[in-house]
Amino acid sequence: MRIQDPLSENLGTLVKQSQEFPRRRALKSFHEANYPGSQVLLNIIQPDSYTRPHCRFYTDESIIHRSGILCSIHFSEGGEVYDAKIISEGSEYMFLPKNTIHTMVSLEENSSFWMIVQGPHDSEII
Repeated sequence: MRIQDPLSENLGTLVKQSQEFPRRRALKSFHEANYPGSQVLLNIIQPDSYTRPHCRFYTDESIIHRSGILCSIHFSEGGEVYDAKIISEGSEYMFLPKNTIHTMVSLEENSSFWMIVQGPHDSEII
C-alpha cells in the first residue's frame, strides 16, 4: 500500500535538512503542535541517527514505512531490549500500543516513515 505523498515538492528540502542537521533527521508535522486530534508526521532519519527512546502513555502509535530500511527497538521498563522489528518495503506497517518504550533507527540513507498519533504531539520527545 502506498500513501499519496503530500510532500512531493518539499521532500527534497526535508531530506537535505536530515542530512545537514546535527541530529541527522528531520520531522515534518502536518498540524499545529497543540492540535488535540489525530496527527500525521513524517520523520526522515539518516543511518547515524535515531529517535530518542520514548513512550506514549496516553495513546497508541502507528508507523507506516515510506522509504529505506528502519528498525524499531522495544525496551522493557528496566531498559532491556526485548524486541526489534524491521520496517521496510514488504513490512510496511507497525502498531505500537500505548506504554511501549521504543526507538527507531535508520539502516539506510534517507529512510523515512509516517507516524500517526493522537495529539497534541510533543516534538521534544523524538
